[in-house]
Amino acid sequence: MIFRANKLRLVFKKILMEQDGLSGVHGGPMYRSLNDPADETANVALSLLQDRLETTFKSLWDQRKLSRRPVFALEHGLSTLERARLQRDLRAAVRQPRYRPGRHWLAWIVYAAELAYHDDGVEYWRRFDTHMPGCSPSLRTALRDWFETFASSFGGYRPVGRWAQSYPIISWPHCHALLPRDLHWQLGRTLYEFRYELPQQARSSPAMLGRFIARMNRGGSSRFENLLEQEMLVGLLVQALVARDAAAIDTLHPAAIKRLLADIGADAMAAAWFDEVWSVFAPRH
Repeated sequence: MIFRANKLRLVFKKILMEQDGLSGVHGGPMYRSLNDPADETANVALSLLQDRLETTFKSLWDQRKLSRRPVFALEHGLSTLERARLQRDLRAAVRQPRYRPGRHWLAWIVYAAELAYHDDGVEYWRRFDTHMPGCSPSLRTALRDWFETFASSFGGYRPVGRWAQSYPIISWPHCHALLPRDLHWQLGRTLYEFRYELPQQARSSPAMLGRFIARMNRGGSSRFENLLEQEMLVGLLVQALVARDAAAIDTLHPAAIKRLLADIGADAMAAAWFDEVWSVFAPRH
């Protein structure tokens, strides 16, 4: 027992030494997992990440309480490398017979939102099981409960509408993904259709803007139609995207806006539609 306790202290010390001088998007220590495949290493790394995410989301909610604008799981601030390490550590953790995922519930909802953001048309839970083999089916219900806790504790967004009522679990990660990548071009095309009206409409409240966009939409995939039921979400999203300005943190976190803009720019079809939309707005200074 003494040897094991000493080993754990050495693991913690090694992690802290590796993090020294490194900072993540939010200014905290960069999330790192070690190359050691030991299960306890994944647990330590995930526990550190849980603490960091709690700090991040609490800070966002503290800044938005007055405006009552929601927080989204995709506003986690993790880098591309950190997101890959998150999946690796969760996969290592679920291999443990006595692993308790509730200890790292924020890490799990971030992972669930990330998987939804990269939706490629394959059924969500099938992809979840493929990327996270050995995960208990009960985790699906737990995810819904954790998203509920996120909404209560950190002002997280709550899905609304008929789709959310019909799919009370899967609607959470998809809404917290903000705008899944395969929907980028569909939103761009919809905004293009009424682009000359958009500068005036974008000055209205997020909910009113989202309602206007849903009313003006002339078709799209069922998943896009489901997204448009989330009027507050869509309004906040479009206000951030058309402004292309990461300064207003009470809209969306700057890192999330930057990521969305980069991914739109990397998609030729989405970029073409959004370029036309952006052309009707005043040039950025």
